[in-house]
Amino acid sequence: MNTIADRYVRLGRCYVQLADQFAELDLEHMKLKRQLMEVLKMLKATKQETQNLEASNKALTRDLEALEQKYQKVQPFEQLLDPEVHAELLEAEKAITLIDETLWERSQDPDPSLSPAEKILIADYVGTPALPTAEAVQELSQAA
Repeated sequence: MNTIADRYVRLGRCYVQLADQFAELDLEHMKLKRQLMEVLKMLKATKQETQNLEASNKALTRDLEALEQKYQKVQPFEQLLDPEVHAELLEAEKAITLIDETLWERSQDPDPSLSPAEKILIADYVGTPALPTAEAVQELSQAA
């Protein structure tokens, strides 16, 4: 019977040893589970941050494309910023002003180089009577 008793004692010790190992494994499992949960939380946060960055990237890309389109529209006018071109534009504006003044003067007096007497003679020749001014009458009398 000693042999059966020894076997039970040895079996009991094995169960105790197995229980100790199981407890250690259970503790290690819980520890790994906690670490895994932390990793999963970080992964979820990283995934959310990645999605936010992708959305932000898409919005910035759209804004950049809109700005590029606007730039393409105004790029031809970029040369206007050059001082030489600016000076040429000012000169052209002055010339246009001078032309406008000349056209206005021509509308007021189509033949500014002619004297009033010469204007009356031309008007008589063309057949449109012009009203003689005092100066024109005086010039005609002096010319005669």
